[in-house]
Amino acid sequence: MITIYPDTNFLLIPGQFKVDIFAEFERIMDKPFEIIIIEPVYQELLKLSKTADKGADKAAASLAIQLINQKGLKREPTSEDYADDALARLASDGLIATQDQDLKRRIGEVITLIKKQYLKII
Repeated sequence: MITIYPDTNFLLIPGQFKVDIFAEFERIMDKPFEIIIIEPVYQELLKLSKTADKGADKAAASLAIQLINQKGLKREPTSEDYADDALARLASDGLIATQDQDLKRRIGEVITLIKKQYLKII
């Protein structure tokens, strides 16, 4: 089973671009997979849902939290407090879903959003 670890910005996609990332994961994955939310990512979403400067980001973060709970996604603690460091370490254990250019360079193969419409493994 492949583990997918989305970062914070990736989880904002449904609220920002109206893309169903869960249906897209089903479409692009040819093997069984599970989605795990690392605790630093969840904490960033909670913070954004309360303090983001733009109302759209607050709403997108709130939607992401709702989706995590609705889908019953497993949350996992990490030894790192900084989400990107934890995700870079976990890249050898699964696929990272991100739009972050720096993280893409650090990791290599990731799942990302293309043309604000669909997901692709690159």
